[in-house]
Amino acid sequence: MSAEPSLHHPPAVVALNPAETRELLDERARRSLGISGEEFERRWRAGEFAGAEERDDIWQLVFLLGGDFAGQ
Repeated sequence: MSAEPSLHHPPAVVALNPAETRELLDERARRSLGISGEEFERRWRAGEFAGAEERDDIWQLVFLLGGDFAGQ
């Protein structure tokens, strides 16, 4: 039997605490945009990513912000 996730055996859900979430946000922002997670959040809330909403990498980062992120 394969260890790969499938429709019948999805991967386990892992809950992250706030510090772990920030660490993951920082890691992903640096990898995909070359900026810190803190910088991404500041720029997102300032509306600097307007027009980039359809990009998967942006929405993955926004998801990690949590809360009322849609209002920027």
